[in-house]
Amino acid sequence: LVILRLALPQYVKYVLFPLVIVVSILSVINLKKFVILFIENKEKLVKFYPVIFLLLIYIISFLLTFNKNFILVKDFVNVLIVFAVLFFILFSTKNLSVFKLTIFKFSQGLFIVSAIVAILGIFKLFYQLKGVRFDFLNVEAIDYPAGTSLAIDDNFFSLFCILGVVSSIPRLIKTNSKYLSLITQLGIFSLFTNIVLSTSRRGLIIISIILIILLIIWIFSFLNTNLILVRIRKNTKYLLCLSLSLFGSLVFIVFFTNSLQRNRWLSNSNFNKKEIKEYLNAFAYQSNSIFDVESNYSDVDKEIWETDFDPRYPFTGWASGNYSLVNKVIGTNADIVPKGSIGVRIDRTVNSSIWNNDAYYGSKLFSTKLYSKKRYSVSLYCYVSSDFNGDKVRISSHGNTQELNSDDYDLKRKGTWQKLRSIFYTDTIGNCSSYFFVFKNNDSTLNNLKGYVIYAYPEFKEIFFNPRQPISWIGVPFEEIKVLPGNNRHILPDSTIGLKFKPSSIIKKDDNIYSYSKNTSLKKIGGKARYLVSIYVYVSDDFNGNEVYLSAGGKISGTRINRFNLKKKGSWEKLFLSIAPKEDNVPIFIGFNKEVNNSNDSLKGYVLFSYFNIDTISRTPQDPYSYSSELFKEEFPLKGNNAQIVPKNTKGCRFDKTYTGYPWKNLCVMFNEFDMHWVEKGDSVYSSVYCYISQDFNGDDVRVEIRGKVKSITSLKEKGRWIKIQTKEIAMEAGEVNGVFFFSKYYVNNFSTLNGYVIFAYPELKIRKKNKKLISYNNYPKNKFLLTKASIFPNFNNKEKDDTINYELIRTNFSFKQEMINDHFAGTRIDRWRYALYLYKFDYKWWQKIFGGGFGFTRKFAKEFNDPDEYDYPHNPFLGILLYSGIIGLIVYIWFLFKAIYYYWLYRREYWTLGLSFGAAFFFAFFSANTPFDPAILGVLTILPYFIHYYHLKENLQVND
Repeated sequence: LVILRLALPQYVKYVLFPLVIVVSILSVINLKKFVILFIENKEKLVKFYPVIFLLLIYIISFLLTFNKNFILVKDFVNVLIVFAVLFFILFSTKNLSVFKLTIFKFSQGLFIVSAIVAILGIFKLFYQLKGVRFDFLNVEAIDYPAGTSLAIDDNFFSLFCILGVVSSIPRLIKTNSKYLSLITQLGIFSLFTNIVLSTSRRGLIIISIILIILLIIWIFSFLNTNLILVRIRKNTKYLLCLSLSLFGSLVFIVFFTNSLQRNRWLSNSNFNKKEIKEYLNAFAYQSNSIFDVESNYSDVDKEIWETDFDPRYPFTGWASGNYSLVNKVIGTNADIVPKGSIGVRIDRTVNSSIWNNDAYYGSKLFSTKLYSKKRYSVSLYCYVSSDFNGDKVRISSHGNTQELNSDDYDLKRKGTWQKLRSIFYTDTIGNCSSYFFVFKNNDSTLNNLKGYVIYAYPEFKEIFFNPRQPISWIGVPFEEIKVLPGNNRHILPDSTIGLKFKPSSIIKKDDNIYSYSKNTSLKKIGGKARYLVSIYVYVSDDFNGNEVYLSAGGKISGTRINRFNLKKKGSWEKLFLSIAPKEDNVPIFIGFNKEVNNSNDSLKGYVLFSYFNIDTISRTPQDPYSYSSELFKEEFPLKGNNAQIVPKNTKGCRFDKTYTGYPWKNLCVMFNEFDMHWVEKGDSVYSSVYCYISQDFNGDDVRVEIRGKVKSITSLKEKGRWIKIQTKEIAMEAGEVNGVFFFSKYYVNNFSTLNGYVIFAYPELKIRKKNKKLISYNNYPKNKFLLTKASIFPNFNNKEKDDTINYELIRTNFSFKQEMINDHFAGTRIDRWRYALYLYKFDYKWWQKIFGGGFGFTRKFAKEFNDPDEYDYPHNPFLGILLYSGIIGLIVYIWFLFKAIYYYWLYRREYWTLGLSFGAAFFFAFFSANTPFDPAILGVLTILPYFIHYYHLKENLQVND
């Protein structure tokens, strides 16, 4: 029962408690007999002094420890159980022959029971790799047992199997029937398999040693005709072949198989892909760390599974979970998927997770570093079956990104292949991860999912600005329209692709249905330059929205918004903005909206956008796009009476009643600021503009002004002919002055009643410095402030380097952490050993160093190593004893251990299997135990040689008598 505890699942162990209680009661009942027995045999009692002293020291240390942790109490009970078991052996064994028979039967029973447990472990691992986990094996707040282990501690589970192997050795040196030999070898092989597949490093080390010894015996059995060696060879021929095949297969799969082949095999297998990956990673990590102390889990994972990315093949790293392969992509619109692509099918059998009470499947497609001022696109092709009852199928990107980060499959069009895109932009260097998700709301798993989803051919690429390609500037989910409809489409540049907002990007909120996209952000522009932003728009005849627009946000000088003329539905129209940002990151939007009158009101028709472009132009009076802050109609060539007075090649800006105007006091005004200068006191300022006013114009004022630190005057209007209106003044103080032209109409809020029109052309604002020659902006060097398209959508071929900052931990006080290293072979064992020595050397008082400090150190360890159970220890029996019982306790333990080893050596001919079992148990406990009696089987195996010696002394005395 004591040894079986090593291998049983956590909750099955409770079944043993009643049996342990029975043994304990029997031990207490016979305690008086035990005492009398040793009083009558005082000369034998001295042989047990190391055991008695060590037990007393442990009990005293436990009793003197205040605020005992539950685990500490449990360990104390385990120690008492160890002695109860040993006492029971003593009481139930009358003489040496009975004792030997007990040991023999124990070995036989151990081999049979361990082989049965090993077979169960193999079945457990097989079902685990198929995706089936048994709930009774799972331990809350800890985890599911690793590998073939049925218990949480895979090391001690493998120890149980190793003890089963040791107990089987006597069978191998006998002459057995073929049937018995085969059964024995299969039993041992099941134990070997459990030890290898339990992911225990200690188990791997010991089983490797056993196999090496077995191979050596095989070689020598041919060279030496020793009967025992020959028997071992005959009784292990199947065992050795099976074991070498197992080892060879694992080594080949993990260390010598190409990662692409390994991924291909996994993708085509019926095993659970997530479980297989996690298990092989754990196995390879534990195996590799035996030889490479610098090994870590992430490196092992990359080495086993990382392959050169290929969007055609899911097993190159972009698909995860328990998916199945779709080797031939078929279905409506399947021709959009690149040829040769293998799809990934997701259904209810896939591994699912839960987030915000929603079940989901997620697969990481890409994880990459982003560079500043770049635009990227992640895309894939997706198919959703008609009977699919999930709630969302999405591609999304997360990290230091802006703009469109996700795109959803249109579930109204199930049964068709659709292309999903995640498009994003970053202002700084950072990292980004892109995922594919399938969601089912208000569910904990995908077990109730109907239908399936297939996704294929994911791509990650950097996007360079191209006005013809919407993907390079749009910021919401969209559908590409390659065949453009409508009248007047000849105005679009050749090879232009249009875009249509996807339903997922259309929002219904309050009294509005709307959709918009932030296409880019503009930087503050210097000097005499402006951005000219334009886009072509088409609105279907049945569109029932209220407006379609191109607009700018933030602080700007220039045109804030330009709306499509809804009277021109069915035709293409070019919208533009001429703006000078007054701050960085001025956003540019396109969109549309509709006012909703009732809950049943819906959006009809559609809007297409195409050829979004941004140019930068230097300010020149000949081009109204470079100075107009208001929407206008371009007039060129200029016509009308006296038009020759306007400088050649000048374009005019025409305004009529289609211009909305700005209400101000008791009038409506069209106001355009065309230039600005800084002046000093005494400077001369001159402003002018050429103007044509139609004969039927019924506005009340047309003028040019100087606004700022000067006094302005106005010029009278003259209809039906081109005139030059101008004003001049002396600056009364230093400051900013602006040239403005405008017209107005009194007693109206807009220009709907305005007749006729006004054309402005060639505006100028000139400054003559005091006592200096008159200058104007025309004297500025050309292109001084001219920006290029690359400054807005830069070419990022030259990658930016990320500066690495090294941080060094400075410790000002002496601490064991000064010595702490990351030793992967021992895990955190080395750190715990070092901390134990630190506590003993610097934290213990002199008398504690001699007599110990009890078990209070377990809470200090828990605090230092963040143990949630508030119980931790050095994971080494020598150091544990040193801390709880001081140097005296350590000396007694070494005495106790020396005598045990001496007795095993003394009686090695008869009890060598027990000696080997003790050696294996001590090897495991050396890296895990806190006391001489932990685990319980080690306590039994360490004290057992004292009983062996006792029975042999007793037998010798009886013989002599």
